[in-house]
Amino acid sequence: MPKSPTSFKPGQGGRKKGAKNKFTTAITARIEDVLCKLNETLLADIDSLTPAKRVEAFLQLQEYVRPKLSRKEHTGEGGGPIDIRTIRLTEVKREGQP
Repeated sequence: MPKSPTSFKPGQGGRKKGAKNKFTTAITARIEDVLCKLNETLLADIDSLTPAKRVEAFLQLQEYVRPKLSRKEHTGEGGGPIDIRTIRLTEVKREGQP
């Protein structure tokens, strides 16, 4: 049976990888619309919070924007205390100069 002229060639058939269908595109558009509407009221909602709740919201939201810093303990040689030395520079006066 001969192939029809609309047949795909091997390796060239169908939808491209990662292409979205109509349903996915429509759902994504609706979600974007809802997020835009929520964004308009978000600042007013945050302003209406008590200071303690505002700080709590800030701490929870910042995790999505800023990476958490890892805690690291600094120790000296062999796990002992760090040896801190202070070096002070002084002016050297030569003989015969004031």
